[in-house]
Amino acid sequence: MTPKKIVEVSVIGKDKKGVIATFTSLLFDCGVNIEDLEQTVREDFFLMRVKGDISGLTVSLTGLEGLLSEAAKKLDMEVSLNTRQSSGIKRMALMVTKEAHAPEAILAEIKAGRIQAEVAVMIGNREELRPLAEREGIPFFCFSSKIKEENEHNIIELLRQPEYNVDLIVLARYMQILSPEFTFRYEGKIINIHPSLLPAYPGARAYRQAYDNGSTVAGATAHFVTMDLDRGPIIYQEAFYIDKSSDTLQDVVRRGQDLEKRILSRAVRMFVDEELYMHWGKVYWRKSPYNDGTCPEVGHLPSIS
Repeated sequence: MTPKKIVEVSVIGKDKKGVIATFTSLLFDCGVNIEDLEQTVREDFFLMRVKGDISGLTVSLTGLEGLLSEAAKKLDMEVSLNTRQSSGIKRMALMVTKEAHAPEAILAEIKAGRIQAEVAVMIGNREELRPLAEREGIPFFCFSSKIKEENEHNIIELLRQPEYNVDLIVLARYMQILSPEFTFRYEGKIINIHPSLLPAYPGARAYRQAYDNGSTVAGATAHFVTMDLDRGPIIYQEAFYIDKSSDTLQDVVRRGQDLEKRILSRAVRMFVDEELYMHWGKVYWRKSPYNDGTCPEVGHLPSIS
């Protein structure tokens, strides 16, 4: 069977009347068969994503893009168009700072064929991991302005370019808080790894928080990123015991980072394999993450050594 040719249209901007009707009517008139539509409004900010089959398109893709741009301009909105085969490989952006264990784990899983995706670009707010990207032949861009809005604007403009248009953004220990406006724009498409069992110990230095608080259990959580810091829907998490009589903070960090690699890789693989998706602030499963017998019983948490 010939794979469908799918187009995804994203519309974003200040909420106003007539946006949905304008764009859906335009797509229909151009022969696009709409298969999925999701729209939401947060704090007077509107986002709509439309997926449709363009097998019966009556204009060229360039023509469609032009018509969408004209409609967006009239409504003072932003619009982007992405096309891919329905069976096409997913593309991701890795956002990093200085810790290599998380991005290295993703790259290793891709090489091993366990994650069927490609890294289109690596984006950092520091230069430390540029050599990793260059070694793997991945374009690397560093945006390190002290003005966060400037960095985010540059990242958005980069990801709007066709060669860096991605299905997923992975925060592989990216140590900079993203604005609500940025996360809303890519909601449902950003996965983060946090070094604690959320909702416990959000924010920075989570292992130290757990250690200093005398916790006997620590862990890591992969979650979708939303406008609420470290409160996005949880995808997957695992835990390990802390031996308060012998474990140092360095021991906890080392064991936690080993866990981070596994959890983040698993969450990314499940997203790429379309085993899960986020809708209206919740994670929905097409396949349980625990059906392979890896979910430990309460009281029998694995010890990561």
